[in-house]
Amino acid sequence: MKILVVNAGSSSLKYQLFEMETQEVLAKGICERIGIDGKITHAAAGNDKYSENIPMSNHEVAMNAVIRMLLDEKLGCIHSMEEIYAVGHRIVHGGPWFSEAVLVDKTVMEDLHKCIDLAPLHTKPHIMGIEGCMAVMKKTPQVLVFDTAFHQT
Repeated sequence: MKILVVNAGSSSLKYQLFEMETQEVLAKGICERIGIDGKITHAAAGNDKYSENIPMSNHEVAMNAVIRMLLDEKLGCIHSMEEIYAVGHRIVHGGPWFSEAVLVDKTVMEDLHKCIDLAPLHTKPHIMGIEGCMAVMKKTPQVLVFDTAFHQT
């Protein structure tokens, strides 16, 4: 089972694709300068790092670049997007609404918007990353994992 883990920032999107059965990192990389000029740096296991300047107007465009790299015949490590079982998003602050990982739905997104004031520099970009992933990977479950969930007593 392959899980794509995403950490979205205001102008970046870091990612790692894991094979959960073996705990192997199949690929990892970063999209940088999203909304400015864009660059992706990608490396699949056993391959050298590859970097490419790509215009990235938003996180959806960045996510398309990630999928293109993962599927690339020479640079990638999967043959189909359907190989990715789920996308996990690292979220800084869940406020009182989230004390454990959750599957994204409309209500979750509404509650996540309520967390913006708790961590404005992080939550807005997280939302952009989630929405970008959802637009590109429409059928793939999106799961949110909260830093604050690790600090619950």
